[in-house]
Amino acid sequence: MTDSAKGMPAGAGPQQIGEGLMERLNGFIDRSQNFAKRADALTNGPTAGSAVTPAGGQQLASLPTGAGAGEPAKKVGDQQIDHIVQSLGRMFDYSIETQMVVRGATQISGAANTLLKGQ
Repeated sequence: MTDSAKGMPAGAGPQQIGEGLMERLNGFIDRSQNFAKRADALTNGPTAGSAVTPAGGQQLASLPTGAGAGEPAKKVGDQQIDHIVQSLGRMFDYSIETQMVVRGATQISGAANTLLKGQ
């Protein structure tokens, strides 16, 4: 946002600043929707015609019925651990980005209210 603010004219209006901000938020909204779709598919099982594919291109396998009901635990492979670490990293990045968006919006609205009260 600061890089684009340098390119704006000195008297940039609120509409122009708002449009720039919304363009920047489109990527976050897309990532948020994809994250929600993947979480729903993993929770409810994939719907007909949709497969949950992680960024690495591997298809996620669902747990077999009866898993954990008296069966011995299977050894987790290195590839599965790498996949878990990557998934946790993506979740962490998404949560940090969400906090930044929420806090940024709160701070901007607070600053706008302060400016309006001062005028």
